[in-house]
Amino acid sequence: MPILNFADLSTALQTNAATWQAAENVITRLPEDARRALLGVQVPAGYQLPQSASAPVAGFAPAVDWRNRNGNHVTPVKDQGGCGSCVSFCTVAVTESMASIEKGQLLDLSEADQHFCSSHGANCGGWWHPDAFNQIKSRGVCDDAAFPYASAFPGGNIRSGPPVCRVAPDRNSRLTKITNVIQLTSPTAVKNHLTNVGPVAAAFDVYSDFYSYHSGVYRHVAGGFESSHCVAIIGYSEAEQCWICKNSWGPGWGDSGFFRIGYGQCKIDAYEKAGATGVVLPAPPHGWFGYESLGGGITSRPSAVSWGANRIDVVARGLDSAVWHKWWDGRPGFPSPASCGHPTTCATPPSRGRAP
Repeated sequence: MPILNFADLSTALQTNAATWQAAENVITRLPEDARRALLGVQVPAGYQLPQSASAPVAGFAPAVDWRNRNGNHVTPVKDQGGCGSCVSFCTVAVTESMASIEKGQLLDLSEADQHFCSSHGANCGGWWHPDAFNQIKSRGVCDDAAFPYASAFPGGNIRSGPPVCRVAPDRNSRLTKITNVIQLTSPTAVKNHLTNVGPVAAAFDVYSDFYSYHSGVYRHVAGGFESSHCVAIIGYSEAEQCWICKNSWGPGWGDSGFFRIGYGQCKIDAYEKAGATGVVLPAPPHGWFGYESLGGGITSRPSAVSWGANRIDVVARGLDSAVWHKWWDGRPGFPSPASCGHPTTCATPPSRGRAP
């Protein structure tokens, strides 16, 4: 249905003493069909929430946010473009977070590989998040550099179509997998999982006022039903009685791409949630394991080589377009890597790193 008139929505928020604020944004400015195309959850026919198992033994905290829980384990907000690929974005987001929590690895995985090359097929249709997780478990998902999301679309325009599947020749050596898919069917189980394990994938129904969300705790106040959507729940607050969620509509929507939604709102607690554990990383080059994060970001796959006993050199291109070099010779300590500018003209003494 047409987007709510912003003045009417503002009046409805005030009349209902709403706990959230609205604003025009990149989504409200889209045509009606383009907005609805973002909502890609296919709820199974005749779906009923499975009966909850006995409550977990471990307790849950009064509040959790995995952006600030012994570090930030939530990867940057991404943009699904004009495609109904939200299920792949939310399941990949959870997998990336679990790689950080379990392995200390900051990954950027390929939603395109997950959505267009899996059993789902090369189309922008919807999916069901437990099924999507089972694909990560069975076939894995490669890194984004092997199949960038934009490269699936004509001219690299993520709001065009149709998408295609592109399989990198070395895909099988670049796969991240999960070992377990965890079904969560009660709010208590979800809070327990968020406290003790990590983020989860969740589906909920979208009403037209949600497109205008800007901040606060969203509770539906106006507008009709649109369709269903999938997001990653990264935390919750008992004080505010809400889930904290990571969306996939880019950082220009909502609270820098995130939002909070009240418990039970829009059937968010009527659909099962799913978690993932047991991340299995691809084997690094030359069989080296246990790399430590140096911080920052890179725009190329690291190149690693060992040319002698107790010696490893790692070279990668940074976000500043410089080439960064790090080496380890068996001694402790890991100062920041030195920028070499270019491998063939490196004049900066390399820094020494910690043993893998």
